[in-house]
Amino acid sequence: MRVKFGDRVRRGQVLARIGDSGDARGPHLHFQLSTSVNPVAGEGVPYRIDKYCVAKQAGVLSEQRRGELPLNGMHVDFCEAKGR
Repeated sequence: MRVKFGDRVRRGQVLARIGDSGDARGPHLHFQLSTSVNPVAGEGVPYRIDKYCVAKQAGVLSEQRRGELPLNGMHVDFCEAKGR
């Protein structure tokens, strides 16, 4: 982790390095934006991702999206990392 609980982050800031751990099928990152540093008192805050690709099936990236909030269950990939 590059940030700690309660830190304010800015656009483009590295939050963490991602690797395999636990019972995951691949590298991934869970994050939450909140109105409070207290996880019980805070409410979730919506966010937008500048550009990402949506995996349609079996990891095949087929659709690029811009300036949206990914929906529940979407598998996304950050297209810039793969030259898209």
